Amino acid sequence: MNEEISWELKPKPKQVQRACEIMRQVGFVQVETVEIVPRTHKVVELARQSLAEFEASGDQTAVQGARSGSDRIRKRKLEEETTG
Repeated sequence: MNEEISWELKPKPKQVQRACEIMRQVGFVQVETVEIVPRTHKVVELARQSLAEFEASGDQTAVQGARSGSDRIRKRKLEEETTG
């Protein structure tokens, strides 16, 4: 039997408040309530050089990041459009 069981706790604000009050009464000193909001994150992998690769061949990311002629023309056109 291989069933997946999912369970979550969603207490009402009054229930949380009462639980915190009782915890303080029995000796808890620092009581905090935190709301956790689930989010989906997109992971993007970047090509990176190891230190050994960098020492052997230099900084390849600087070469890859250099602007090509068409990039400079596009930038110039964009600047001309925005300035006048």
